[in-house]
Amino acid sequence: MTKPVTAVAVMLLASLSGCGRSSPSPPQAKPVASNIEVTKLDDGSVRIKTSSAEFELSPRTYLRASLLADAGKRSLDDPAANQSGSAVIADGKPVTDFTVDPATISISEASGKLGPSGKRVDATAKSAQSGLEEKLAIIDAKIKRFRQVG
Repeated sequence: MTKPVTAVAVMLLASLSGCGRSSPSPPQAKPVASNIEVTKLDDGSVRIKTSSAEFELSPRTYLRASLLADAGKRSLDDPAANQSGSAVIADGKPVTDFTVDPATISISEASGKLGPSGKRVDATAKSAQSGLEEKLAIIDAKIKRFRQVG
């Protein structure tokens, strides 16, 4: 009777001996460098260019999108001169005088799900009329707006 018990103990010991070892981790892929070009201009505007599109954030917070094609840029946007991109109602009155402060523009690598292939642009726009402040974040050419009373 000791032979079957010994055989079971040897098999159990053999199967458990590998439990403490970790399997080798797969090799890490090298991060892909971003092919997005971001240009900050002195007037508070920002130009973001990818292989197929271009986005222009005006000093008045208007974000214009253009598709790059063989014949040049194509866009459905046709903003008026000095077109505002932001509007809120404060105390029952429209506020549309938001202007990007060029000193607040920062450009960095995107993080999270975008990984190193994206870019992030942060800026603050202010309204002289109301004192409101708007935080802008363009992440891989997707825009998010956050309004704060400042």
